[in-house]
Amino acid sequence: MKDLNKKIVDKITERLVTDKKSVNYIRDVLCISKESAYRRYKSQIPFSFDEIATIATALGFSVDEIIGGDQRNRTVLDIPVDKGLQSPFGLFANKIKQEIGIMNDLLDSKNTNVIAAINRVPLYLMPFKELFKFEYFNYLYSAGQVPLMTQFSDIVIPAEIEKLHEKSVELMSRLPKLTIIVDNLFFSKIINEISYYHDLKFISDDDFRLLQGDILKFYDMCETLLRTGKNNSGANYSIYYSFLLLNFNCVYYEYDDKNMLQLYLYPEYPILINDNPMVSNIQKRWLESVIRNSTLITKSSDILKIEAFRDIYRKIKEFQ
Repeated sequence: MKDLNKKIVDKITERLVTDKKSVNYIRDVLCISKESAYRRYKSQIPFSFDEIATIATALGFSVDEIIGGDQRNRTVLDIPVDKGLQSPFGLFANKIKQEIGIMNDLLDSKNTNVIAAINRVPLYLMPFKELFKFEYFNYLYSAGQVPLMTQFSDIVIPAEIEKLHEKSVELMSRLPKLTIIVDNLFFSKIINEISYYHDLKFISDDDFRLLQGDILKFYDMCETLLRTGKNNSGANYSIYYSFLLLNFNCVYYEYDDKNMLQLYLYPEYPILINDNPMVSNIQKRWLESVIRNSTLITKSSDILKIEAFRDIYRKIKEFQ
C-alpha cells in the first residue's frame, strides 16, 4: 500500500514540484485537513480508492497507470469516454483544454521539440473567429449533437469555449519552435468541408463569404510564415511539404525528460500516448523519415516549384 501511496504522491509532485504545494493540493482536492493531507503525503495513512480516483481525475492521469504495473511494457491511451459526452460542447471543450495543458507544459520547459504532421488545419488553434465557429459547427454535426438542418447562423458558441479558444491561440503563438509537415490537402479539406455545408444550404451566402474572408487571412498568415520562418511573436517555424499524402494529424512532443504523442485517428478527440518512449520513438522516427523525404519550404525558393501551392490561392479565390 505504501508503494501505491508513493506512486500517487510522485504523480502529484511531478506537477507541483514542492512538498508544501503537494500537501496543500491534497488538502484542497480531497477537502480534508492539512494534517490528514500531510499524513497521506508521508504514507502514514493510505489513500482510499475514491481519493485516488479524485486525484487522478483532477490531474488528468489514469488510475490504471498507478495500479497497472510496469509502464515500460504497457501503453496507456488517454481517451475520454462518458464525462465529455454529457453535454454538446463537453468533448470539444476538453479537446482544447488538453491542448492548453500541453502548451503550458511546453512553455514551462527549458528544452522542447514539437513535430507535427498535418493534413487538416486544427482551426481551434487558429486566430480566426468564423473558421473557429465552423470547427465547432462541424464537430456538432459530426458528433450528432444538433438536429439535421441546423443552420450555421443558428450556432452560438458557449462563452466557456470562446475563452478556451482565446487562451489556446495566445499560447500557440508563444511556442518557441515548431516543425510542421503539410501535404496538398492542408487547405483543401477545409475548403471541401465548407463547400459541402454550403451546397446543402446549411451555410448562407453571407456566412460563406465571411468564411472565405477568414481563409484568405489564414492564407496570408501562412505566406508570412513561409517567407520569414517566424510568426508575429518571433517563434521559429520549419515547414516541410510532403509529396506523399499524410493519413491523419499526428503531433510528437518532447520537453525536458518527457515525451508525448497525439494521434488524430478520428476528428472529435485525439488519442494521447503519454510517457511511453518506445511508442513515441517509433512515431518520431516515422516523422523524421517523412521530413527527410519532404521539401523545406520556409525561407526557401523551393515553394515556387510546388504546383500545389501555386494552385491554393486560385482555389481560395474561386471558392464559391
